[in-house]
Amino acid sequence: MASCGSDPSGSEASDSDRVSLSYAESPINDLLGIDIALRVGDLVELERSAEQGVVECMKAVGFGYVAVDFASQFEPEAGAEDPESREYAELNGYGISIRPVIDLPKPEDFVDPNDDIRSQLSEAELEAYSLALNGPTPPDGEPLAPEDRSGCVAEEYDAVYAARAEYSAVEEFFGEFGAELAELEQRFQSDPRFIELEAEWSSCMAEQGFTVAFREEIFVQLNLRMSEVAPLLVGGEEPPPEVEQMMDDVRDWERQVAVADWDCTQDVQDEMQTLRYGYEALFLEEQQGRIDSGS
Repeated sequence: MASCGSDPSGSEASDSDRVSLSYAESPINDLLGIDIALRVGDLVELERSAEQGVVECMKAVGFGYVAVDFASQFEPEAGAEDPESREYAELNGYGISIRPVIDLPKPEDFVDPNDDIRSQLSEAELEAYSLALNGPTPPDGEPLAPEDRSGCVAEEYDAVYAARAEYSAVEEFFGEFGAELAELEQRFQSDPRFIELEAEWSSCMAEQGFTVAFREEIFVQLNLRMSEVAPLLVGGEEPPPEVEQMMDDVRDWERQVAVADWDCTQDVQDEMQTLRYGYEALFLEEQQGRIDSGS
């Protein structure tokens, strides 16, 4: 970006002089009207709430309905819904050498608890049931856009559809400004205030037994440990006990360093977040013309 770091008055000003620390919320979130930190776990809770709404909606028109817990059909290991939680770190580290277990069902394993209800309805009742639940079926059989759907599912899933739309908006934004945001991250990490906070974090990590100057070093060390074991693993075969022990040691180290990282981050994360919001605001200021033009 040609305008990065330049002052319109002609005098040079550093990013640290230009960044405001007055933001309590993400300026990018405010601009887009979305939550760029929206997680899968948030969608799961929205879907569960929507299913309860469908139960009440169907009851109001005289039909029974059992809420379907779709998330339970592929429930991840405890804590895996929120990879920023301490519980996730304790169980899965960073999810690199330890993959959160997700037991995906085969399509034939899925059981809709409402099949029993449908099986007891006459043909006319079943047609009325389907109409109340999902609205009329399009004559051409093509799926309807969310805004064109009707029935209890459509009414109660509005919040879920909106959240999914947020994901699309996030992807579009990062696709458009990915390179500029990557450069902004470099500027953010070069700010003296970030460097000071990172040094505080590093000191805390040393007290926990991990000598790392900055967070990326954790992943360098983890990759080195994994590279020592990887050549000994043969796809489709059970590793010998000594290799399995080596892998267990890597997993244990990953869990321990991830928990220490989580704990040490707590003391600096609020200031880090405020500083990051300031850089987001600077980014929006620099890119305002491009954002306004919609290009």
